[in-house]
Amino acid sequence: MNMKFLEAFLAVSRFRSFRQAAEVCHISQAAISSRIAALEADLGCTLINRQGREFALTSAGRCLIPHAEALLQAREVMKQEVRAAGNGVRTVHIGAVGSLAGSILPRVSRQVASLASGLRLSVHTAESGEVVRMLRERRIDIAMARAGLSTRGFSAEPLCSFPMYWIGSAALAADGPSLFSKRKLACKPIVSYSPTSPGHQSILHYFGRERAADLRLNHADSLAMLVHLLRNGLGIAPIPAVAVLDELASSQLRILPTEEAFPTVHYELYVGDTRTSEDVMTLAALVRREVEAFCNELPDEHAVLS
Repeated sequence: MNMKFLEAFLAVSRFRSFRQAAEVCHISQAAISSRIAALEADLGCTLINRQGREFALTSAGRCLIPHAEALLQAREVMKQEVRAAGNGVRTVHIGAVGSLAGSILPRVSRQVASLASGLRLSVHTAESGEVVRMLRERRIDIAMARAGLSTRGFSAEPLCSFPMYWIGSAALAADGPSLFSKRKLACKPIVSYSPTSPGHQSILHYFGRERAADLRLNHADSLAMLVHLLRNGLGIAPIPAVAVLDELASSQLRILPTEEAFPTVHYELYVGDTRTSEDVMTLAALVRREVEAFCNELPDEHAVLS
């Protein structure tokens, strides 16, 4: 498939105008129309509704947008990595959940930069399930995620454990008892990850399935968004203290004292079947070393080395 056809289609869909798309692509309006027509012929369907004066994509056109964007992005990644390989630069891809990405990956990145060996780090963050899926699909080489996930096709070893605390804004923490029972916690709005995530399932298990239906649950698609919601007083959440050390130090957020602790979360280092690669093993060793150093800098109530 001709990538220029996809670029023309995305430009038209973005600006909703053949004229503006032509200007951005530095070609004539007739050339834009020709490329769209060729793309439609290749796909065997109409992408743009040409009836009437209003611009409108067909259902096929709307469906094509994310696929076209993914193909063009993949092309850019391919070009960058091939050029890097030609220049003696090797890239290792690492995925991590938010709580580990923010605390560990900057340290690992500094160590990689100091090696001066042509090794480059590509970082990906997502929920545990997605990170491990990326590893299984060979989109990344190493993953730091919750323990206990399927290890088919790769190895896993214990990394560290983070005790979990119910955390909320100073106002929400002050507006409550000296010790929160599960019933009192359940009265607060709760911020969670996606309904299918291990973190969300842990919340349901903590309260019991019979009480889960009464919870006021909001969902965040990342740790950064979750913390943003907490800072703005939009709920409470069980998260590791290490994820919000700065916010706790500045009293933007507070730990809610509870009658029953939320279960500690254990993390593992997952390594794909590229583990025979010297670069991958070098990175895995750096991760283990930096996790150990990080955990040793913190009190035991915040982090425990596995």
